Amino acid sequence: MQKTIETIKQRIDALLETKNRVLVAIDGSCTAGKTTLAAELEKYYDCNVLHMDDFFLRPEQRTSARFREIGGNVDYERFREEVLQPLQAGVPFSFRPFSCRTGMLAEPVAVDPKAVTIVEGTYSHHPCFGDAYDLKVYLTVSEKVRAERIRQRPEFLHKRFFEEWIPMEQQYFMHNAVSENSHITAMPEGNRDIPQGQIRNILFDMGNVLIYFDRNLFMERLGVSEEDRKLLMREVFLSVEWVRMDRGSLVEETALENICRRLPERLHDAAQKLVSMWDRPILPILGMYELIEELKTNGYGIYLLSNASIRQHEYWPRIPASRFFDGTLISADEGVIKPQPEIYHLILDRFRLKAEECFFIDDVPANIEGAFYCGIPGAVFHDDVALLRKNLRDAGVQIHE
Repeated sequence: MQKTIETIKQRIDALLETKNRVLVAIDGSCTAGKTTLAAELEKYYDCNVLHMDDFFLRPEQRTSARFREIGGNVDYERFREEVLQPLQAGVPFSFRPFSCRTGMLAEPVAVDPKAVTIVEGTYSHHPCFGDAYDLKVYLTVSEKVRAERIRQRPEFLHKRFFEEWIPMEQQYFMHNAVSENSHITAMPEGNRDIPQGQIRNILFDMGNVLIYFDRNLFMERLGVSEEDRKLLMREVFLSVEWVRMDRGSLVEETALENICRRLPERLHDAAQKLVSMWDRPILPILGMYELIEELKTNGYGIYLLSNASIRQHEYWPRIPASRFFDGTLISADEGVIKPQPEIYHLILDRFRLKAEECFFIDDVPANIEGAFYCGIPGAVFHDDVALLRKNLRDAGVQIHE
């Protein structure tokens, strides 16, 4: 937890240098430690701490239609009007917390403006709040630890956690890309202190590392002939347009228009699906989720460095392991692609990482060589998670066989 606290404190202190008031929101999985983290931060700042649990739905609001709404399991309308709007205006206010014991609203609680206000709880990053927060923190927790912590709660709540609350919050996290849209993502349970000079951060490529990117499989789904497969491979996947989309110098619509000019009309629909729908469904690399979860639990920073088009932001939340990542850097957003040296320096600078404390994993040897050139050690991934675990251990990373 201390590593997470120090990271957040650094961000809050930097914000306070230019702002009179800082509004922080801590969202994340149940039992991830949101309330504990807020209480720890309260020791460092004279701040207000507000809880989303005080805005549970009142009995009359708990309709089937409301529960079908993604993120509807909280009274976000009342929180926005009674709390968020006065906070943004910097004026005193009061609100009535919901009491689970009585099923009613309790007596009003008065709140005076302070330099730092922390809102903690699931749904605190609800999209209806817009850009209200100066700092958004997302906490995650391994499934094993979450289950252990839930078992410590009253037994009559266990079924509701696993069958109601967790599925609803997971739907909210994925639909709204809560982790990706947060400034800081952390797993406090995994904040093990790693000595300076050792590998502290693991950088991952995406295609054929986290998920399968099998061009032949994509074409096989379309049921085209062998001759047409060769044509689509050449004009779609091996085209200059594909590389330009990764660089961000060509939008998908224009790329598709250019590609279709070179293809017979019968293949236009196939080309459109290969460009815009290859990620349906997402096919995760077997064993990679567990490896990344273990690394995160052991205290390593987890980052993505990928050559991908702007559309990556749409499907990234559907990749199961995305929930563990502390940050991402996508080529199309930056205008540079691997193995250009600039992209490796960018990720180091963006997340304040040291090259010698990182380890990069990619399926393309040239990209690993590019990382080596910039002082970042790494290994080529050959669709063999067991071998990757050995490569990590050989580099001094704490990971099981």
